[in-house]
Amino acid sequence: MQTIVTLREDFRDLSVNLRRQLDETDQSINQVAQTWRDENFLKFYETFKRDKDRLEPLFQRVDVFENEFLAEVEYNLRDYIGINDTY
Repeated sequence: MQTIVTLREDFRDLSVNLRRQLDETDQSINQVAQTWRDENFLKFYETFKRDKDRLEPLFQRVDVFENEFLAEVEYNLRDYIGINDTY
């Protein structure tokens, strides 16, 4: 039982931490982009923004997996072994 609870927590942490890190990186790059107009940097900046946008569906899938599938597995396990409390 603890394994499924830990797995759900790990998925939540993964999603939250990745989003936070990407947002922090985006903020830092935005600050640099205000003054640095080098062509190579601007290409990097555009690529980073595209890649960040491409990651959003992954975050959503991780959230669905954790919130729906793993939550259902946890609920069924609790029901099967007779644990009525929730975390």
